[in-house]
Amino acid sequence: MGGTEKKMSIFSSGRRKIKVLIFAFPRTGSTTLAEALGLFWRVENILEPFNKTHGYAHDRVVEDKESLDRVLGEISGMGIDVLKHLNCQLSEELNHHLLEHGFRHILYLWRRNALKRAVSNEISFQAREWRRDRDKVLSTEFVPLDLEKIRGNINWYRSEVERYRDFMRTSGIDFTEIVMEDFYDSGMEEKERYILRLGRKCFPLRSLRCNREELRKILSPEVSRLNSPETYRLIPNIDEVDREFSCEENGYLFE
Repeated sequence: MGGTEKKMSIFSSGRRKIKVLIFAFPRTGSTTLAEALGLFWRVENILEPFNKTHGYAHDRVVEDKESLDRVLGEISGMGIDVLKHLNCQLSEELNHHLLEHGFRHILYLWRRNALKRAVSNEISFQAREWRRDRDKVLSTEFVPLDLEKIRGNINWYRSEVERYRDFMRTSGIDFTEIVMEDFYDSGMEEKERYILRLGRKCFPLRSLRCNREELRKILSPEVSRLNSPETYRLIPNIDEVDREFSCEENGYLFE
């Protein structure tokens, strides 16, 4: 949980609704985006409440719409503004119910480079590190990647991105589509302006104030990026992976 450690604002009440859902996929920059939005004045966030190991509801069984609604009600009552969720942490049926919950804004986040996402995902699984502990990754003794598993991951990911996008469109759900590379791979000034514009859209009044120093820190690759060519090179057969999958459609591993 992110912003809930701060003192609750005067706007907190049991009737307050969660304003923003970040619906994302693993290794797409969702933590960086959620933490950046949490730097706006009186904005509280919660990260992955349905994560089975450390999420807010990790000790409960959320397997139907009623139990999901109960958890969302609790989170709303805590004064949370931004909820970050990964598609793999609930079933497809419950993800659909979550998307239909009635958030003011849904930020649909995905990553254009499907190859980097797939390799980063495998690195996290082997290193058992999903946040920002690069030292843990650098000290891991990696085994070669299964090429068919990488191929399947890329195909699964593309299918998931399309399926949830189509669901929201056919269901008439309003959402803002965000591509990780569009807000993260540019220079610091461009990244900062992007987040500030997004904050003004999501929080028209509160976005007048933002901790700009912390925002630059969060948006800095030195702080927020777990993987890079250095970590990719730790994989014994990474050149084989690169030759097999790097292309315009999948993205390139080393650019």
